[in-house]
Amino acid sequence: MHSTNALCAILHQLFAQDPTGSLIGRALPSHKNYGEKLTQNFSELWRILLECVRSSDTGEVVCILDALDECDRNSREELINKLKDFYCQPHHLPHSSSKLKFIITSRPYDDLEAHFGRFPTTNCLRIDGDDKSAEIGREIDLVIDERVNTVIGSLNADDRRKISDRLKSMENRTYLWLHLIFDIIEENLSRYGKLSCFEMLLSDIPSEVSGAYEKILSRSQDEVQTDTLLRIILAAARPLTLDEANVALTLALQEPRFASHAAVESELWPRDNFRSIVKNLCGLFISVYDSKLSFIHQTAREFLIN
Repeated sequence: MHSTNALCAILHQLFAQDPTGSLIGRALPSHKNYGEKLTQNFSELWRILLECVRSSDTGEVVCILDALDECDRNSREELINKLKDFYCQPHHLPHSSSKLKFIITSRPYDDLEAHFGRFPTTNCLRIDGDDKSAEIGREIDLVIDERVNTVIGSLNADDRRKISDRLKSMENRTYLWLHLIFDIIEENLSRYGKLSCFEMLLSDIPSEVSGAYEKILSRSQDEVQTDTLLRIILAAARPLTLDEANVALTLALQEPRFASHAAVESELWPRDNFRSIVKNLCGLFISVYDSKLSFIHQTAREFLIN
């Protein structure tokens, strides 16, 4: 993730929720000057945000940035420096600084704690996941019950309870693991119509996220295309659009190389079908949102790198 993506998302929320409809006008001159490149111009996006906050039409603005540690390092430091300039020199913007607030979550890395420790008004809360593991486990068990009743509603209540108990007995349960596991179960629903069949499926269910990733990738019908597409997405400097991934995958798979642009276009997957192609190749590993490809979770990227 890049800090420019975060600012674009914040501005989009501000404009969409502005009852006056006037705030978006503050971005129009910049869009006229920079065009599509505006979305990559951090300083200009930050300036637009502050200008919106200064507006008398704007009330308190609370921005939530989740998983700052997963942001690109240079981009992250650029954002932190802007925040530090803003909050450490409030005399520059005496009113707007009280209207603009940030809630930021991150893994407790030393460099991030050091950065925010120099902020004069920062409140830091440390939430230890280990201390909450039992509580989280109970919440996940409730989700398991609900998902089993919804997904496997064809079985009777006693059989559904046994399947729930089997899933609840797995150690290291997390919401991500559960999400991946039910993707595996739903993929096989048509093959399993009774409890003994489901028990056979569950006996092979991975107990950890990494195992679930392995299971999802093993379902691919074309390992070469899956491997190539994942490498392309992993190496990309930013999330690729479906069209960009279509071209990149077509180029990467072609031997011998294309002789012309027209030849490339003639070999592209049909635009309307490529989203399905991605899902068939990569399963739940890759999510498609707003026609852009990204890994379902940071652990998916780490799994491939490792």
